[in-house]
Amino acid sequence: MTEQSKTNSKFVGIEIPSGVTRRNFYFLYTAAFLVNVLMVFPAVIQPVFLKEIIGIPDSKAGSINSLLQNLSQVASLFLAGYVGFLSDRLGRRIMLMSGAAITGLFIISFGYSKELGMIVGLSPEYAVYVTRFILGVALIFTWPHFSPLIADYTNPSSRGKAMAMYGIAMGLGTILSFGAIGQMPRVFGIYNSFLVAAGVAFLASIVIWAGLVDRMSEEKKKQPGRFKELMALVKKSTPLKVSYAATFIGRADTPIIRLLMMVWLVTAAEKHGLTPVKATGIGGLIMMGFAVMAMLSNVVAGPLVDKIGRVATIILSMASASIGFGLLYFVDNPFSYAVALPIGLIGFGMSGVVIGANTLAADAAPRYLVGTVMGGLNTVQSVGLILLLQAAGVIRDIFSTQFAFMFKAILNVLFIVWLLVVRKKCEAELTLTANAENLGAAEAVLK
Repeated sequence: MTEQSKTNSKFVGIEIPSGVTRRNFYFLYTAAFLVNVLMVFPAVIQPVFLKEIIGIPDSKAGSINSLLQNLSQVASLFLAGYVGFLSDRLGRRIMLMSGAAITGLFIISFGYSKELGMIVGLSPEYAVYVTRFILGVALIFTWPHFSPLIADYTNPSSRGKAMAMYGIAMGLGTILSFGAIGQMPRVFGIYNSFLVAAGVAFLASIVIWAGLVDRMSEEKKKQPGRFKELMALVKKSTPLKVSYAATFIGRADTPIIRLLMMVWLVTAAEKHGLTPVKATGIGGLIMMGFAVMAMLSNVVAGPLVDKIGRVATIILSMASASIGFGLLYFVDNPFSYAVALPIGLIGFGMSGVVIGANTLAADAAPRYLVGTVMGGLNTVQSVGLILLLQAAGVIRDIFSTQFAFMFKAILNVLFIVWLLVVRKKCEAELTLTANAENLGAAEAVLK
């Protein structure tokens, strides 16, 4: 009897293997929902926070907002791989629970960075750099654990569906962030928004403690991931190359659109007779529409990944996002309904790229290296975000926001061309890997 045949129940179509219950899945996706609120929150609050509290001029809004957002990616760049290693060694649950609690504390410090700077003798601008970096360090101990957890909790046959459910949970978290928290600066004030986000972090830690379990074999614990082995694996594996490249290019779509869109709205507010706080509220509604489309696309992308393949799903999703970025180049007024279609296309495309790349990496990774492979994926994501988000911010300040969007569209199209070239080779290698894994599982049972 193979691992897959030991499955005795399902959770919304996802086969549940031994050692995991429906309750664990409920808590897993609830925790993912709450953690994604924390991930999105800085992009929602940051533009108005910098303008109204820190006093950043509009002429520097693009580059400074991008730089601050990239501080999280700098932390991820240096720590994501090590966090993946620790995840394989110590367990996902304890790492995730501790990370959420610490994040709550540092969200508060970020909100009061101006006051903390005054205490230690730093200017508000320098203080916000320090606190934002520390918050980025805290966050890197949260979100990277979900993909390995999903890989641990699932069999390959329903892993795409499980990743799609993760995307839906993330989408709901994004909707809450942009739809509800995005309105809080106007209703309750900027400082109270940080306190609410900290409360979400503490709640997430409790949920993780109460409802998650580690499902890691003793082999994983005895054979922790090795970075040299990871590099050798990526070098010879086309599926991992595709997964890492898709993550490098595609994962930057979301931070670029949500950050530059908010900056565009806040800096253009006075021209259209609005206050920056009011513009932030409107931006929250626009980004809520983006999140709704991203969430709905998970319903489509999850089955597509399992039916037509990981690579084909990535191609279709990346094409949708490319068209959306290209259309934004022709929009002059960010407050007009003309942004609706492009935003929807980008949101719809984003989820398929994430699900396809994550599932591809999980499929290609040896079982004892899942956390390390996913940690490497997160490191590549950080490099892509640092380079592409900062480039987009600089292009925005030199030329225009629309030009920055066109830059991303062109980059996406170039990646699609490369992916079409390597598609057949990637799918052939993935089939061989799956066959070898099934054979190994059968032999282990026979022994």
